[in-house]
Amino acid sequence: GSASWLMMTMVIECFGVKGDYGKLCLEPKLVADQLDQSGKLGIRLFFHGVEVHVVYQALEQKEVYTKVKELRLDGEVLPGNSVDVQLLDNKKTVEIRVILE
Repeated sequence: GSASWLMMTMVIECFGVKGDYGKLCLEPKLVADQLDQSGKLGIRLFFHGVEVHVVYQALEQKEVYTKVKELRLDGEVLPGNSVDVQLLDNKKTVEIRVILE
């Protein structure tokens, strides 16, 4: 019911994690209060059968974070704010680290 809609809304709209035509896009809409004392926030979810751990990190203090400065998939820097699903092939788990701007 309504609890599942709330969770889906948090994942898609606040965390900004959503599938889009074969890509996992990261379009955060986070506020400072959602981050921990070290400026981090994480979420685990499944995408195309792969466990994905997304870690957002703010390097500077702001009230709102909506832009991706850097995106890394298992340590490798990727351009833009999305991960092509082909990069997830043959993997069980991955870490996506997002530096917020």
